[in-house]
Amino acid sequence: MTDPGCTRRRLLGGLALLGGVFAWPRGLLAADAFPHDVTIMVAGPVGGVLDQAAHAMLPGLVAGLPPNTAILRRPVGGLDGVTGANAFMAQATLDGGTALLVPGAASLAWLAGDNRVHFDPSRWLAVLASTMPGFLVVRDGARIEPGKPVRVASQGAVSPSLAALLGLDLLGAHVHPVVGITDAEAALAALGHGTVDAVLLRGDGTIARLASLQGKFRPLCTLGTPQPGGDLTRDRLAPTVPTLAEYAASIGNPLPRGPKYDAWLCAASAAQLRDTLVLPSLIPAAAVAIWRNAASTAVSDSLSSSVNIMLASAASALLRALSPGGAALLELRTWLAEQLGWRPGGP
Repeated sequence: MTDPGCTRRRLLGGLALLGGVFAWPRGLLAADAFPHDVTIMVAGPVGGVLDQAAHAMLPGLVAGLPPNTAILRRPVGGLDGVTGANAFMAQATLDGGTALLVPGAASLAWLAGDNRVHFDPSRWLAVLASTMPGFLVVRDGARIEPGKPVRVASQGAVSPSLAALLGLDLLGAHVHPVVGITDAEAALAALGHGTVDAVLLRGDGTIARLASLQGKFRPLCTLGTPQPGGDLTRDRLAPTVPTLAEYAASIGNPLPRGPKYDAWLCAASAAQLRDTLVLPSLIPAAAVAIWRNAASTAVSDSLSSSVNIMLASAASALLRALSPGGAALLELRTWLAEQLGWRPGGP
């Protein structure tokens, strides 16, 4: 697993480097042009997974920032990142002194129109993004076809399972969420017992887990690797597994393009976004360049090779892909209300 992951990371990092990440010559830095004390706001609880990720990248970030720059890590809010992202929008400075590490769950809440959200991801500048693969898994030998009912394990309307529910609806299946299934083990148990027909599994260990369950479960398709142009391609770690669009075409029912498809692309990208490090959109370009240089250092020095990283322009393109047009947003929010009974104030 390490070698393919490392290869993927290098490929994505190389694309980003071509897009504009460069080594920042320390001798050309003006000492007064960048704050000596900077803050990374972590949109999550103290000691949580995101806080641990921020802690892991700090040494590399410090090494890439101007000499004698001190970084304060400040966790804010709960696991979905909404409170932390709101705080960032209200408190971030425009001199480059504040960055935000935010989970993909916050983008899902924004897409759904959650009324707790007081931020707009389109107003952020991405420094780096960390992604993970996502697979739609069924029992071995099972198929999902248009017009047929399919029960999908769900953590709730505004959760990564939205990508599976909306995608299968786009395929033409009659989706029925089975709520309250909160983790992968419970989802696989439900699939094995026949109480659900499909589950969405995400994360770097998913491929190994599925290999150990071969003959019992199989990946029907991947959500697809988000691309800067907005399309989704096969996951490099599972090149034989088709994307949902490819699966639909293989059964003679290509996914229809339009606002619902655009909404699904955003949901699929958000479901596979582990986290992203962002800046306010109005900070000086020189400060953005300094942060992006620091991010490239952090990736090479501090982050596991099993983590899939996009830098600079590639990360920015992914963030833009999470901000659909008005027609797609309206389609998504109408679908959530009509199909899942979701209200902006909560489930």
